[in-house]
Amino acid sequence: MTTITTEFLAQLSERLPGCDSILVVGSGSVPEGDATLKGPVSFGSVMQLEFKTRFDLGLVFDPTPQHAPAISRLRDLGCRRVLILGDNAAWRTNELRALGFMPIDPFDDRAAFIFDSDLLNQPREWNNSKNWANPENFDKYRW
Repeated sequence: MTTITTEFLAQLSERLPGCDSILVVGSGSVPEGDATLKGPVSFGSVMQLEFKTRFDLGLVFDPTPQHAPAISRLRDLGCRRVLILGDNAAWRTNELRALGFMPIDPFDDRAAFIFDSDLLNQPREWNNSKNWANPENFDKYRW
């Protein structure tokens, strides 16, 4: 079981700014009286939660590949960002990449993967009127 300390929360807010509400999933223990943290909840109860509002961060401790449906639900409905901290041996990197997670620098000496919905829809340089969808170029270039 991982105990969430104030030092850990300070490091978390430094590396991931803008986390006003955090849902802790898995084997983490939450300090008393911290209004930003909710949980810990089990992986099974994530499937039962009704997410009326999205959390800024889902903090997932020690998941296994069997927890992929709960992590996907958390990613899709529950949280704007999901940070997975755990043993690198339990997951292969490709399994987490398939779920949309990117590896980041180790966090508190643990393997760390993040899903950030803000990073998904970056403007694409090729998808604009200057490059290919420009009606003025229809008669000039043939492709």
